[in-house]
Amino acid sequence: MVRISDILKKLKQEQEASKGEESKAPPSQQPSKLEKENPGSKEKGMEGEKGGEAAKDHITFIEAMKHNEPEKPSKANIHEIVKKAIPEKGEGQNIYNETIECCKKMAAGYAEDRETEKDMIVDIAGRISDHILLGGQELLSLAAEPYPDEEDFRILDLVDTGIIAGYISSSLNYNKSKLMEVVMTGLFHDVGMFKDFDFVKEARKLTVEELHQMRGHPEKGALYLQGLAAFSEEVIEGVLYHHERINGEGYPQGVSNDDISEYAKIVAIADVYEAMTHKRPHKDKTSSPSDAIKELISFNQVLFNPRVLKALIETVGIYPIGSWVEINSGEICRVLATNEGFPLRPVLSVAFDGNRKRLDEMRTIDLKSKPSLYIKRPVEESELKKQ
Repeated sequence: MVRISDILKKLKQEQEASKGEESKAPPSQQPSKLEKENPGSKEKGMEGEKGGEAAKDHITFIEAMKHNEPEKPSKANIHEIVKKAIPEKGEGQNIYNETIECCKKMAAGYAEDRETEKDMIVDIAGRISDHILLGGQELLSLAAEPYPDEEDFRILDLVDTGIIAGYISSSLNYNKSKLMEVVMTGLFHDVGMFKDFDFVKEARKLTVEELHQMRGHPEKGALYLQGLAAFSEEVIEGVLYHHERINGEGYPQGVSNDDISEYAKIVAIADVYEAMTHKRPHKDKTSSPSDAIKELISFNQVLFNPRVLKALIETVGIYPIGSWVEINSGEICRVLATNEGFPLRPVLSVAFDGNRKRLDEMRTIDLKSKPSLYIKRPVEESELKKQ
């Protein structure tokens, strides 16, 4: 494997050599034929022909749904599940808000060529990690919420990606130290987009030239972190490689499989899932959480590491927290919490009866303890507005 320090040294030399001149993009950053013919047509991170890793790592949509035999928990267990899933707006909300402010300061530091305080990032990454390791799901729920109109989506993308990456790392049984580093990688992953990239906030499709320019942001972010001399090589490599894909058709280096660090593989899939389920000014389509999971599964062994994809599914479930579903009784429910090992049987809050009438008082159902009930289909929020 090529050392990350050698790559960054070369990038820095190229950057210094091109100062004051019109730089010519390296071949790895040239737009593809698809981009030339359909500017803005590719969703974030969805490029590439089919390839893959070893067959033993293969998982399918059906395999992702294993272990769905209902098991009846005690009422106390149900209470604890719901308590974790919908805590009062307390510590989790505080952590989320402070992470937003932290990322704003970090982005401003990059844009203004100032250093970012390491202690600030380490502290917030530690608090996120503690929340996750203690079993809290509030941060995961907050990361699923729509973006407030007043916030720069790039900031919230950093926050949500860092949080989702942290939950994936927990599912992979990372210790706190490694989990914190993955969270920091997620919080930094798109820092290179906060200078000369304001065009991404415009409500229009991106041009071929803008798509080409965007391909340079991982290198810019990695060089910034290297200059701070405060974060590990693994974090820097995760930022540099978070748009690489296991079939070798990602960017900026075009590396594949084992040449991509696990931090990068985790942040890559967290970043794409986050982008698919949230609005962007320059794209029309937003996927429901369940549709996003299905689409990511369809790219298994092509773009993403199967082990990390499985960890994402275990983290958010086939029916992620905050999504809406219809059960076989005809009732419409909101997903409150996931049941580990039972991705098809989450904890639900019944909001509409079988006649689509909104209930005055919602009740909770844990599908893990209700073998006669099952989810028929996901429900789009647009359907609920018609009720």
